[in-house]
Amino acid sequence: MKTIYTYFLVWACISLLTITKSNAQRDFAMQITVDKPVEAGNLVLFPGVKDKDSYWYMSKSVRLAENEDGTPKVNFMKYVYNEDNDTDEGIGGGILHVVFGYGATDAQIAEARTALRRVNGKGKLVGPVIFKGGTVTVSVPDVDDPEKQEVVAVAPAPTIQGANVAINLQLSKRSASLVWESLDTANPLVAFNFNMELAGYNSPLEAKITINREQISNHRRMQAGVATPWLAAEVGSFFDEMIDNGAIEIEKIGENFEMQEAIDRAVEMATQEFFTPLGSSEGPNLSQLAGLNGQEPSFLDRASGLLNTSRQDARSENERIRTRNEAARSRAERENREIRASNERERARTERINAEGRARAERERAETETTEENPREEVTDSTATTTVTPTSAGITPENVTRDVYTPVEATERDEVEPELTEEESVPSIAIVASYVQREIRVSGKKVISFKETYPTTIPQPFGGNLGISRRDCPSCFKEVNLDDPVFKQRQLLAVIDGLNQENFAEFINYASLQIKKKHASGELTFDEVRVTRKNFNEEGNLFSLLYGWKGDNDRSKWLDYEYKIGWSFFGGNEVETEWAPTNKNTINLSPPLQQKVITLEAERDLLEEAGVRSIDVKIIYNLGGGEDQQKQFTVNTSKDILNGQVAIMLPKNQQEYDYEVTWRLWGGNEVKSGRKTTSFQVLQIDELPN
Repeated sequence: MKTIYTYFLVWACISLLTITKSNAQRDFAMQITVDKPVEAGNLVLFPGVKDKDSYWYMSKSVRLAENEDGTPKVNFMKYVYNEDNDTDEGIGGGILHVVFGYGATDAQIAEARTALRRVNGKGKLVGPVIFKGGTVTVSVPDVDDPEKQEVVAVAPAPTIQGANVAINLQLSKRSASLVWESLDTANPLVAFNFNMELAGYNSPLEAKITINREQISNHRRMQAGVATPWLAAEVGSFFDEMIDNGAIEIEKIGENFEMQEAIDRAVEMATQEFFTPLGSSEGPNLSQLAGLNGQEPSFLDRASGLLNTSRQDARSENERIRTRNEAARSRAERENREIRASNERERARTERINAEGRARAERERAETETTEENPREEVTDSTATTTVTPTSAGITPENVTRDVYTPVEATERDEVEPELTEEESVPSIAIVASYVQREIRVSGKKVISFKETYPTTIPQPFGGNLGISRRDCPSCFKEVNLDDPVFKQRQLLAVIDGLNQENFAEFINYASLQIKKKHASGELTFDEVRVTRKNFNEEGNLFSLLYGWKGDNDRSKWLDYEYKIGWSFFGGNEVETEWAPTNKNTINLSPPLQQKVITLEAERDLLEEAGVRSIDVKIIYNLGGGEDQQKQFTVNTSKDILNGQVAIMLPKNQQEYDYEVTWRLWGGNEVKSGRKTTSFQVLQIDELPN
């Protein structure tokens, strides 16, 4: 029981200390007026809240840390390792390691003291400001769009001036080359930006600001951004909108009121109410945002992953949009082709109708003229007989043309425009968010009066270029080829010469290749591949083996190895070679057999004269040991074709084979040639033995 009591007592003390420390961090604010900064040389000074003549200084100078010998703490290694990837470039990139920070030098402090005397003769420098928190980002030009910067690193920033932070950057080949070349100039294209959080007090402002928490919390952007980091610019524009729609009210309560200052103060207070800076003591730190547990990826890895995902999503969506747009264009083009064809038909039809109308009107005009000269004469055309009688008003060719023929207008359809969707913009830089939303548990309105000083936290971004070049520290920059023989492995290729799948199916069970490599260390490496009918076809007659590097410092001898080949043929025939040395990377597996095609020929007249009804030919051969193999060929004299071919395999340098012919005669008798040996490729089987 006592042990349990002691445990809970210790736990309570630790919890109390943790809470106290957390509250102290959250409530930390320097006794300085943050909205009345004074520029003094390269430093920014902030007056004290109670003692207006005391000033704390802030440096905006980014600087490199130095080793004991005075060299900068920077190392840039551009590396490559060779790989067969069907290009003329190896695989590689760059690694940039930098230790840097910010802080005022003695010369800057002395210059600031002199500048302060011109502003406030009683002014004195007390010491450096201490930041509440912040992050530091490193960016390089986007190789695809050099006008934009791509953030490649993010880390917690030191809150005390003079402290340093170390950054390791992993750069692609193109980025590494770009940064490498820029480091040979006076202003390298690597930017180091601090996004610091300065806690202090505002000067009095005769205004009252009312924040409607519920109205802001229920806004769709706040609801959508609960788990999403916000950029500082997005936060500012959002609260400007809240001021416009009345969710944040600004009221003048004194003569020293300035609207723009009141708006800035309102945005500042609303930001503190609803957001916490990324990486600050109050909000989630970089490790928590990244889901770190000691060995998990860093926040930058997560940010890069999100960026790559968003890029890929945007590209995928744009690909779908392009596909839809292309389909819409194709559909519109198809419809327009139909419309153009329809309009062409309509124009042709209209032209035909108009031509017929004009012709008819012309005929009727001619008939009218004839009728006026011969009123009772009948006018007949090729299609009808019409009697035209003049009216009292009189008929003229013009009247006939106008009354009988009116030109027809073609009814054409307008072509359609494809309905296209605009592509999304693909994110081009990695954005590091500035704020994350707080969990708001208090509703109602918050009223803030600025008649007195009020604690506040303001962002203090600063940064710049470290100004280091390759000329300043040649030993800090290296180009290396990581073609380390220890990691080398040698791939050997094997191909079977002179065989195809049919050969395997007819003669061969399998072929095996073994290699043996004796290393300089005395160790042996063995590898083996077996080629069967199945994988011979599936792998396209290309098989690989390999061995690695084991103390083989003599590169030429490392290429030497031994191999032997085994063959298994049908009928139990097996052939195996002795171990043979070589240094070639391709082994030609040449089987100890060669194909021989035997042609069988017969003349029908000779067979009919001898009374032959059919012929059986037996080809007998041996693959080099084991049992004989044989193939059969039959000729029926009643068929049209009496010739044929038989393919066999023989050991190399051997041409002879055996054969036996049996002639079946009409009446049931047989004549046999007996087993004979020959090397001929053509056998005449139409001559019977005597």
